[in-house]
Amino acid sequence: MLRRSCVAQPRLINRRAVLGALLAAGVLAASGCGESGGRARVPVPRASGDEDVESTGLMGAIEGVARDAAQLATGARGSIDLTLDPPLKLDVCRALRTPSAAGRSGTLQLTSQLDPKEKETFPAVMVWADLGESSLEALVGKTVPATLFIQREETSGTWHSPLASPVMLQVAAVDSLTVTLKLENIPLARADGEEQVTINGTLVGAIQ
Repeated sequence: MLRRSCVAQPRLINRRAVLGALLAAGVLAASGCGESGGRARVPVPRASGDEDVESTGLMGAIEGVARDAAQLATGARGSIDLTLDPPLKLDVCRALRTPSAAGRSGTLQLTSQLDPKEKETFPAVMVWADLGESSLEALVGKTVPATLFIQREETSGTWHSPLASPVMLQVAAVDSLTVTLKLENIPLARADGEEQVTINGTLVGAIQ
């Protein structure tokens, strides 16, 4: 089984609740409820004096809702194409990024697991990359150190890149929905150490 890295993730606001609130506001506006003239006014809280209003969580949730809607509209699920023998092709790849903060490096995780709450599916692929203090967008065209794990079947052994020295993967492209990583001559070894291969490929992660 692939082991997931136990890195604390920020607590997320329920996207469905936010989406419901946004849809409700849209319905009110469309139906002409509120002030005369057919426009509804949505009250916006304001900070005064020493009040500190934190909107990062809400804005992040709204951005996440918009991104999810765009992914549904475009069918963006990501993809994995690796030159193993036989070749490994998957039509799903999630990308989870954590920005740098408080002297801590930013990270990018790509995984073939569509829903982390569901039972792990196979073939399974996981990439863990260190972004340093740079944003993902600033790294386009550059390489980042990463560790790669692959497991074809639940009962088969795990392939992994060298654990003592991360491999370098190229950040080929980034947009609002996806991030693309290129693999060139990446060495992999079986967990039992009895077999080694070199692979190439492309991972397109749908940003969550």
